[in-house]
Formats: sequence, C-alpha cells, structure tokens
Amino acid sequence: MCVKLNFHFSLCKAWVLSYTNPMSVCTRTLFEIFPEIKAFGCCHEVFHVQKLFTQMLEDMEGIKDIKRKEIKINVIGINHFTWN
Repeated sequence: MCVKLNFHFSLCKAWVLSYTNPMSVCTRTLFEIFPEIKAFGCCHEVFHVQKLFTQMLEDMEGIKDIKRKEIKINVIGINHFTWN
C-alpha cells in the first residue's frame, strides 16, 4: 500500500502541512515512508504560522501587505493549542 501511495504522492503538486502531535516524529515518518512528498511540519501555534505564511507569500510570491488575520486557517483536533 505504501508503494501505491508513494506513487500518488510523487504525482501530486499539493503540499502536506502537518499539524500533528508529536509533530517532529510524524513529519519525519512522512518523509521516511514517502521520500518524494512535499510536506512540512508546523508547531501548534497557529497564530505564529499565520505570520510565517504572510512572510512566505511576500518572499515566494511577491504578495505584500497581507495581515496575519487575513490568513484563514481551519483548526480541528489539535491539542496543546496556544491561545494569544
């Protein structure tokens, strides 16, 4: 099954944003099983990730003046969530 999934991941243009717990172990396992996957693990601090996304949009796409609150994230099932 992993070989079949790995083939599909290698064709996929989407990124996996891993908000898992434990994040580092789960994300590392993704890369071990699916080495061609495009993924990164994120800490549970969604508010800081929103700010990171605004910086990424500016750096990678040249989109400027985006506010953190304009980045919409649907958070479901995360424990140890940090509230600001």
